[in-house]
Amino acid sequence: MTDVIVEDGTIVANANSYATISGVDTYALDFAYADWTAATETVKKQSLFKGMRYIESLSFKGTQQTEDQALEFPRSDLYDRNSYLMDEDFIPSGLINATYEAAIASLPTTTTDLQPSKNSDDYRTKLDIAGAVTEEWYSRGRIKDRNTVITDFLRGYINSQYIVEIQRG
Repeated sequence: MTDVIVEDGTIVANANSYATISGVDTYALDFAYADWTAATETVKKQSLFKGMRYIESLSFKGTQQTEDQALEFPRSDLYDRNSYLMDEDFIPSGLINATYEAAIASLPTTTTDLQPSKNSDDYRTKLDIAGAVTEEWYSRGRIKDRNTVITDFLRGYINSQYIVEIQRG
């Protein structure tokens, strides 16, 4: 199985995580995530990689330092939630904590699916009243489980899916 290679802000070659297994272990212990503590090392590593797949799928503000870096961070032109420009070689603690949460949420024992596969039937709603009235409709937009702890940790770093930023050039 692939080793966990942690990005530390120096554009580490072949980096595949912002967190270590031992870092998630400590976090899980602090917040009483018993499922993580009980998991095998192999399951922990697989869950960390699944969590990273989710984290890396998000649309982050700023730009990658280099075109060929392995992960989304480190980034240039990134401001924190208080509008302070962040150092370009900085991996925010919120990103690391979000990675911990994503790894724990990716355990096979959890009910959370950070990246669910859905089809049109998942968005269909049907109302049937005693055989008299039947209505069906499809909801607009994507319905997706959200882990608010992850999005709270990443507040200020990710682009909103509802707001389009326009700049004059």
